[in-house]
Amino acid sequence: MTGWEGYTRRFIEAHKLDDEQQQKAWSVCHKCQDLARNYVNRQKSRFERLEARLNELQQSSPPPVKEIGQIRGELAGLMRPVDDIFENQLKPRLDRLLTREQRRQAEASSQPAKDGAAVKPGSGKP
Repeated sequence: MTGWEGYTRRFIEAHKLDDEQQQKAWSVCHKCQDLARNYVNRQKSRFERLEARLNELQQSSPPPVKEIGQIRGELAGLMRPVDDIFENQLKPRLDRLLTREQRRQAEASSQPAKDGAAVKPGSGKP
């Protein structure tokens, strides 16, 4: 299971999505994963080149810390579009599946109690 699938599964469980909502949630997850995979596949040679160089540098004695840091920064930059798909597509699209009641329950469960302790959904107790 990927991290995106784990996030989707936890979202489904946390919000108690019905069967139709679950199907839509999995569809959203898979479409977003496809977008991310397509991007990674288009950038495959760049990823491979940077990862090979990073591995090579890490084997050096002593390892050139500055250059390793630069390559890690390039890899992080190359991954930014994937992170954007997760944050700006997967999460908002899953949130849009919620009913008003599910949204209200989620907001209520995330509100701290008067004494600062979180209230468990449906329990009315901290």
